[in-house]
Amino acid sequence: MRPEPLDDLLRVTAPHEWAILTGLIVVLLGIVAWGLFGSVERILSVDCALVRPGERRPIVSGVAGPVVDVLANTGDTVEVGQAIARVRLPEVDRQVRIAGAKVGLLESQLENSPTAQTGEMLHIARAELLELAAVAKAGDLIISPHAGEITALGLVPGQAVAVGAEVAQVRVGDDHQLQAIAIVEPGRAQRVEIGMTGQILVETERGTQALEVEVSEVSPRPTITPEWLTVAGLPGRGQLIRLDFRKPSDSAAFRGRRGRFHIVTHRHAPVVLFMPAGSD
Repeated sequence: MRPEPLDDLLRVTAPHEWAILTGLIVVLLGIVAWGLFGSVERILSVDCALVRPGERRPIVSGVAGPVVDVLANTGDTVEVGQAIARVRLPEVDRQVRIAGAKVGLLESQLENSPTAQTGEMLHIARAELLELAAVAKAGDLIISPHAGEITALGLVPGQAVAVGAEVAQVRVGDDHQLQAIAIVEPGRAQRVEIGMTGQILVETERGTQALEVEVSEVSPRPTITPEWLTVAGLPGRGQLIRLDFRKPSDSAAFRGRRGRFHIVTHRHAPVVLFMPAGSD
């Protein structure tokens, strides 16, 4: 016997099916609530270098020759005109050899045929030899034209340097507080603003350390990265973001290290993800 239509309706709305339907409605309402009242974060994550602020200026050698003594170290503070290295002068060494040979020749002549004139010439030649030997021993100096802290030094005894070669860098400035600098691809820093806070993760012997930072500068347009920052591993071009540590005392031990900068640049409701581009 065929069931009545009412029996069909009762089968569709059986208790367990009502439970499933109720569950689906709850899930749907949860999704809608999350879309309207939830939060989605946009995060910028880039490499950064932990450095002291200040312009880096080069020290260029004004002399050529092998390095005899290195008179400064990385981290030292130098004044304008202070020597950072002593260089032997090959040309003066050559003149010493010539003067020595001249003295030897005059001594031989004086033994074979002593004359007052030869004796006088020998006296003058010996004085010249002593003077040249003193100059050769002293060598010449590589001088710093800047006052500040030596941040890089590329000199070792025995190394040959040429005139015009960059041999060191000096950080100019009195601010010794550590900062972090990130170079961001053009456009990625658009939502970063001064005053925003974030974190820098630094790998150390004790594991990953998290340092709280605040954005203190964002360059308005992309620029060429200074060489001393590219040497530190940062990209050669981009927008510069400067970061101040919120607890400077905690950051001092991380000078010269690289880290990973993370910052939340924007928060919005998830429903924005489903809206046409440009509507947020």
